[in-house]
Amino acid sequence: MRAKLDHELEGLAVADYEMIARSAQELSLASLDSNWQVPQTEDYVGQSAEFCRSCDALQKVAREKNLDGAALAWADVTLKCVQCHKYVRDAD
Repeated sequence: MRAKLDHELEGLAVADYEMIARSAQELSLASLDSNWQVPQTEDYVGQSAEFCRSCDALQKVAREKNLDGAALAWADVTLKCVQCHKYVRDAD
């Protein structure tokens, strides 16, 4: 996860829209990986869906070559990550 996050920030820093879109897609796909050991509760499924929507929004603005929009969308993806990780930690 850390490598993906670093890669995403690099894409924003150098305005590499293809890298940003690809990283967002990879993050979205990673959240669907069956190897993740997470509680499959209704709340978690909702959190995961929100995260995927945020990743989709990031891909969209990256394809539009909208750097400001990508930065804001990246902040939303990050917020969704933090919220979900908090949920998973607190569920234990």
